[in-house]
Amino acid sequence: MVVNKSLLLSFFVCMAFVSSFAAAAGVEVSVTPSQAEGYSGSVTKYAVTIKNLESKADSFLLSYSGTFSSWITLDKNLVVIPAGGEETIYLSVNPPVGINPSVYRYVVRADSANDPTIFGSSEFFFTVYFKYPIVIKDFRLNAADYNPGSGINAMIKVANLAVTDLEGFSLDITITDPLNRQSGLTIPVGVGGLEEKTIQKVITLEKHAVAGGYKASAQLRAQNGEQVSQNKTSFAVNSLYNVLQTKEEQKISSGKVVTIKLSNEGNLAGRNITVREDLSSVVSWLATADTKPTRTTSSAGDVTYYWVVDELAPGQTASFVYRISYTPAYVILAFLVVGGAVLFVQMQRPRISKRVLHAGPVHIGKEFTMTIAVKNSSRHTLKSAIVRDLIPSVMRLVPQHETLKPLVKKTAIGTEMIWKIGDVQPQEERIITYKLSPVMGILGTVSLPRAYLRYRDADENSIKIDSNYAELGEVVRERRSE
Repeated sequence: MVVNKSLLLSFFVCMAFVSSFAAAAGVEVSVTPSQAEGYSGSVTKYAVTIKNLESKADSFLLSYSGTFSSWITLDKNLVVIPAGGEETIYLSVNPPVGINPSVYRYVVRADSANDPTIFGSSEFFFTVYFKYPIVIKDFRLNAADYNPGSGINAMIKVANLAVTDLEGFSLDITITDPLNRQSGLTIPVGVGGLEEKTIQKVITLEKHAVAGGYKASAQLRAQNGEQVSQNKTSFAVNSLYNVLQTKEEQKISSGKVVTIKLSNEGNLAGRNITVREDLSSVVSWLATADTKPTRTTSSAGDVTYYWVVDELAPGQTASFVYRISYTPAYVILAFLVVGGAVLFVQMQRPRISKRVLHAGPVHIGKEFTMTIAVKNSSRHTLKSAIVRDLIPSVMRLVPQHETLKPLVKKTAIGTEMIWKIGDVQPQEERIITYKLSPVMGILGTVSLPRAYLRYRDADENSIKIDSNYAELGEVVRERRSE
């Protein structure tokens, strides 16, 4: 369909004439200037004059319309004007940063608050330009998963609309979390003439970033800090439960210190967490808990510690310490070593032992055998060894000797026997036997005197070693019936 331009022009003239005629009926609205220019991100003001053509005072409601009318603000929305009077108010146009350059038409209207047939209007035009011919054309965030501590890839596309290079600008990226806490970074920006540049940056979320919706903004600023362009987006961080347990052992002089640590690496609180440590019977008796367990159980020597944490907030840690002290084991080992050494030394020394070859009670006149054993467990020869033994007066020596015959002496306390056994070689053993017979009854156990060994060692020192007491049961007058 072909539109007649002259007819279209005549239509707009008629509409303007009708509008002026309606205004003349009671109110007149004028805007100064009728055409103005401004920059995106800056404020441009117009003066709006309302004349009351009525013969009485009236109240007028003010309104406006047009593309992007959200840019407009009025100083007043209601004015009271006397008959034949007028009042001027101011209208502000504030186009946002990054709006495309263009010409926009607006209409301001005044309506009588008392008579709906009385109204007037006036149009005005606003031409917007880029103050700085550089804009953010696109701003996106992308991530494999939006978990705490993960990286987010930010992509910002910046375009230079001028033919000349632009330098000295900065790009501020700001992240606002659900708790309205902000974090961000600044990137210097320079763009060649008529160039589009894509800036990529990895933004790492906080290790314990809270779950929920986040807002992100990219703001382009000039050197003086003035905002040139802006773009916004949003994303959501996932809920992540991540309570980790680690165990460290620190060696000390007396043993080791064991530290079990809980750390909440997620963004959700951990609740009713139980830490369990099992100790075998081998080490449980050496363990001491520095951090008192909530409870302790034991079975067959094995011990188990339990620590319970009611709540562990994100980023919080809790430590539980016990130690293993080897001191008691060292003491026991030392006793064993010393005892073993003493025993070894004793085993390496010459020994003499005395023994009764009879069990239970004996009766008067009954013969029984005695043995004296000499063992050279040392590495040296026992020179000129002599064995002495004493027979108490309650006993009688039987004059019969199956081994070496002794030298016998009568003394006031009994009969002494002496055997000269000569040199005894290392690891050599000599056994002497003789027989005794009781001559009187004795109630209770009889302890026969010690025998002793005397010899010269490798350094010609005279050494004497005593034997044990030989125990004999009670002596009765006659054999008891079984």
